[in-house]
Amino acid sequence: MFTKDTTKEQFYNLSYDRIFKTVLINDDYRFLTMLLRDILENNTLEVIHAEAIELPVTSVDEKVKILDVLAKVGEELFNIELNSCFDTAILERNLNYYFRLLNERFFRGDKEPKYRKVLQINLNIKNDAKYDKEEIRIYNLTRKELYYEDFKIININVVRYKKIWYDKIIKEGIRNHIYLTSLVADKEELENLGKIDGLVKEVGNKVFELNSDQRLRLELQQEQEAIITYKNSMKYAKEEGHELGKKEGIEETKLEMAKEMLKKNISIQDIVEITKLSKEEILKIKQSNK
Repeated sequence: MFTKDTTKEQFYNLSYDRIFKTVLINDDYRFLTMLLRDILENNTLEVIHAEAIELPVTSVDEKVKILDVLAKVGEELFNIELNSCFDTAILERNLNYYFRLLNERFFRGDKEPKYRKVLQINLNIKNDAKYDKEEIRIYNLTRKELYYEDFKIININVVRYKKIWYDKIIKEGIRNHIYLTSLVADKEELENLGKIDGLVKEVGNKVFELNSDQRLRLELQQEQEAIITYKNSMKYAKEEGHELGKKEGIEETKLEMAKEMLKKNISIQDIVEITKLSKEEILKIKQSNK
């Protein structure tokens, strides 16, 4: 059994969005390929392209939509989301992403789809969920059949897979989950996993290298502090605000927090994700502060 990292200094592993994207999106898709093989139990698939992009914004009032990773596998497109929590708001946001991608399968005026199938994979970092992996489909209850064959969402509880390693719940094929386990491994665990698998060792070295970048560490720390401060401020605004002025108070809190995040040089994309303000609102705040 691996031992826990007892160092006081925070270790930013693959469960942090920026570390996740930096490691998974490069010229070498070997780790992303093995991660998807692990999830889908398909030892033949190969990632041929991966990127982090924004879905197009169709109006000035619409929030910017940031995807974690889009991976192309043959004629299929995988939308891979890394979620630190998985509440109703996250669920609805991810569904919105997915339906937008389904719509984007077709170029305007094209008769054939751009991709044969679009699949959404949610990698959820959630300790209290009981499932390891669940599959979501659209089902016609009246006819007792699938309503839309190509709709599929797979939810992965990454922490549960790590628990499988520790508790040794399964005897066969445990090595197949080493890539999922590495997503939430701390420093010492990642070193130990690297002794078992050479690719995980390469990934671990990259994660260690990123952790030694003091500028990146400071930025990640500021982001985490901003998120915590924002959540506490929003909780206070909801609890203390009068019923009639609650909505206005919450919006004012969002604007104030956006100002503070801009002062800390947190990216506009991250501020959009944290506050749910539109990109245009944040740009206005940035301009007014000059």
